[in-house]
Amino acid sequence: MNVKNTNKISNSLSQMIYNKQNDLLKNVIKQKIFDNKFILTLLSFYEEKIALSKQQLVNIINKEKSKFSTKYEWYYKALCSNNIEALKILFDYCGNDHNSFLEGYELCELFDEAIENNNYFFIEKLINYESFNFNRFNIELFLSKKLFNFSLFSSL
Repeated sequence: MNVKNTNKISNSLSQMIYNKQNDLLKNVIKQKIFDNKFILTLLSFYEEKIALSKQQLVNIINKEKSKFSTKYEWYYKALCSNNIEALKILFDYCGNDHNSFLEGYELCELFDEAIENNNYFFIEKLINYESFNFNRFNIELFLSKKLFNFSLFSSL
């Protein structure tokens, strides 16, 4: 897939998120992740009577999900438009390592946006996500002057 195609898909997904076309968003993402090759691989396991444990199947699915490149802007657009359903779709279908692109300032910005929109679903989902790495979350940056007003405490 070339860069021009990738950009078109990314822009289309951004528009779907912004316009709250969540059913379409979910279908497009599922189609990109679970393509014909993936389905044929699973069918070959069945035809060859290869037994998979639940954990093996989960690993195969997670490996497939990780091939889909998630963009920070999608999360941000979903938060800004208060599209909670899109956030659920992104978390459920777009790989396991959300931390790989949620770093430093971007992570603080997303948390800030979630708090302003009272979107506690996103905060809870992110913090409870098994691969969330608190070491990447810079609490000092989050509690910067923009978010934490020190003048309120100077009068105490």
